[in-house]
Amino acid sequence: MIEDALPLPGAAALKAPADDELLHVAAGSPLPPPAPQTLWRLRSGAVRLCSTDSRGGCIVVGVALPGDLIGAEALAGAAPWPGVQALTASAVTRVAYRTAADEVALLTQALQQCRRQQRDLALLRTGPASERIKALLLVLSAADPGTGDAPGDCALPALRDMAAVVDSAPETVSRVIGSLRRLDVLHDRRAASVRVDRHALHGLRPVAGMTSSDLSVMRRAAGVLADRPAR
Repeated sequence: MIEDALPLPGAAALKAPADDELLHVAAGSPLPPPAPQTLWRLRSGAVRLCSTDSRGGCIVVGVALPGDLIGAEALAGAAPWPGVQALTASAVTRVAYRTAADEVALLTQALQQCRRQQRDLALLRTGPASERIKALLLVLSAADPGTGDAPGDCALPALRDMAAVVDSAPETVSRVIGSLRRLDVLHDRRAASVRVDRHALHGLRPVAGMTSSDLSVMRRAAGVLADRPAR
């Protein structure tokens, strides 16, 4: 039986994991491999999945969000991703599988989440830097059932981690984040956490001016926000 609190297709009655099975992972820390015949399920936060290039460098291949399974490739006999790292403070629980029906149920969910992760990754790795960072903020600011935060609230990963996900330089990410703050699209809440004006962010056009430190240039470039007063 799959020991998990979320309904999965093909699974029978499900059991919530014990409290001691909840594992907290600090932002920037690697997630340890699951034990044999178990997977991880992300309960809160965001985790990046990485492969390696020919020189041993990290290639981001996906971003796991709350509810996603981590390690499901083992069910198909594939090697695990060599790098699994928390983008923000995260929590995971173990999902144990015992039977072939359990494996089919988990593989079904893994396929569904893989389609979403591929779509997200396409948005995170194509277009101007401002558009890629916009896509990452929209992903991170989706409602997180593990924290109880309102939709639009999100923790910000370290600049170098955000840069790795969107294939940009940390300096570029910093300028775009600063631009969005000055345009009132991002509002600081606490250390390394912001509230995202998702409506305004959705309407923001991808423009080179978003990487400028000149507020007048940014406001002209943003277009749809040009009539909003600066703070």
